[in-house]
Amino acid sequence: KAEYEEVWVTSVDEDPGTLGNKLASLAEAGANLETVIARRCHEKPGTNVVFVTPLSEDREIQAAREEGFSVSCHMHSVRAEGQNEPGIAAKVAKRVGAAD
Repeated sequence: KAEYEEVWVTSVDEDPGTLGNKLASLAEAGANLETVIARRCHEKPGTNVVFVTPLSEDREIQAAREEGFSVSCHMHSVRAEGQNEPGIAAKVAKRVGAAD
């Protein structure tokens, strides 16, 4: 099974605890995040950019918006479910590539 997942993004100051507080707000709203990517924003020193997914329930989305998250226009995600096995990511990527 594979489906598109919206990726939510926000910027976060590099101050200790800032990211943890944002993620705690999402958790308190019931979010069960499967992916969290945080990286430095080289264009804006002292700032990180954070991507999370999935958010689906209204209360999760409301909490995300209150924390400054919005749906990313630049990062896309496909959620694939299936039995885990060595090399499965390569097999999926090859099939997606073959399908163009």
